[in-house]
Amino acid sequence: MTINAEKFDRLAKTVFAPVYPVIAEQILETTGVREGCCLDVGCGPGDLGFALLQQTDLAVGFVDASADMVKLVSDTIESRHLQHRCHAVCSSVSEVEVAPNSVDLIVSRGSVFFWEQPEQSFSLLYQTLKPGGWMYIGGGFGNQQLLDQVIADFKARGEVDSFLARIERNLGDTSRLRLSDVLKNVGINHYSVRHSDAIGLWFVVQKPQG
Repeated sequence: MTINAEKFDRLAKTVFAPVYPVIAEQILETTGVREGCCLDVGCGPGDLGFALLQQTDLAVGFVDASADMVKLVSDTIESRHLQHRCHAVCSSVSEVEVAPNSVDLIVSRGSVFFWEQPEQSFSLLYQTLKPGGWMYIGGGFGNQQLLDQVIADFKARGEVDSFLARIERNLGDTSRLRLSDVLKNVGINHYSVRHSDAIGLWFVVQKPQG
């Protein structure tokens, strides 16, 4: 799927801006990972990864298949003088080159619903996790108040019907069942699902210690 990077970035920096810090807090509360190596895969303009950078001592690698998105992330890294803590790579999730057992936390908001090779992607990402490492992958808006605010913004834009349809398609039961099957198909059997209208749809995986 082709996404207009500049349009997406404008939405991320305006309508969706309050969402990322809240999701980052939820990720940290769930996983407890506050240092080490993090990957933000299918990162778009990188707003979730940058929210995690602000709240932790993590080093973050940003991965996106769009060169335009990676350019946006790279520009932000440079403007915020974060070169010592992060870098951006243009790659599909299913082909990203990361050493096995090297990553403490993998996050993604919104991209998993569009992965062309979800089985290969989850399998590869799981291999890169250190024993005890976490994946927190899915989509959502943080909480009901933020979701209501985003819906109101899209209503004001005259785009609420298409937005609500996207929510149902990406965050509904059909998507939950499909992605559950993907995880089971690649042998990831120990995971939890956070799923509600307020929080969205998230798959939380911790790799066993040994």
